Amino acid sequence: MKKISIIILLAITSFSAISQEKIGYVDIQEIFQMMPEAKAMETEIKKLEETLGKQLQSMYVKYQSEQNLLKENQKNLSEAEIQDKLLEIQGLGERIQTFEQNAQVSIQEKVVELQKPIEELIIKAIDEVSEEGGYTYIINKQALLHYKKDGDILPLVKKKLGL
Repeated sequence: MKKISIIILLAITSFSAISQEKIGYVDIQEIFQMMPEAKAMETEIKKLEETLGKQLQSMYVKYQSEQNLLKENQKNLSEAEIQDKLLEIQGLGERIQTFEQNAQVSIQEKVVELQKPIEELIIKAIDEVSEEGGYTYIINKQALLHYKKDGDILPLVKKKLGL
């Protein structure tokens, strides 16, 4: 009986401690999309993609041109010359594949580089709002299945960021 009393007392104490916790939530992705820095980041990424796309397109044109040139002159070339041209075209194809892969990596690295300071600003604002509001936990809204509207700190974070 004494053990049951202790267990009940612990459960009540734990429940009252949990009920004193203040939990808030925020949609980090929504805040990110509102940030002027995010819009600037998007513009910079698009410019990079366009630049790399133009370079890639130029490589494709050269590849196609070399293939067409070989087809047109194949009758006038020796077997050794044809094999040499085929190797040259194959090399161009391999350079195109390498360029595509490197371009994707460059874009991904640029996204990470540009996102980091924006995310740090958001986290800092969330930390400040949490501290000022006495929140014990702030959870990303996207991770919640159910929530009450009174726990949403989005307006406070927007205000803190000047949005």
